[in-house]
Amino acid sequence: MLQQLFDPPVQSLHQVAERRASVRFQCSTRASCSSLAPFERLNGMTRDISQTGIALALGTCIRKGVELVIDLKTKNPGICLTLLARVVHSTPEDEGTWIVGCEFITTPTEEQIEALL
Repeated sequence: MLQQLFDPPVQSLHQVAERRASVRFQCSTRASCSSLAPFERLNGMTRDISQTGIALALGTCIRKGVELVIDLKTKNPGICLTLLARVVHSTPEDEGTWIVGCEFITTPTEEQIEALL
């Protein structure tokens, strides 16, 4: 079952970039995520964020369609933002890192995005 979560459907960054529908903001906050089932916590960094989606830099590929609970560190050290998202692509990058692009199931507000930047 874990193998299904991590099978790598590879797409080029060009294919991914053409689907973007909203402005993305560069963001490099710490992030952790887990699938709804089976539960396994993954740590990484936020690459960019918009009101419709997020890109995470993780140490593994996550299969398209997997739903994630994503916890993001805000500028306020005591506050964490938790969002639900669905994986739309996993793209390999340098040194074993994967860029995992997700569309939000729960949409963050402008204020919540600003708290991450």
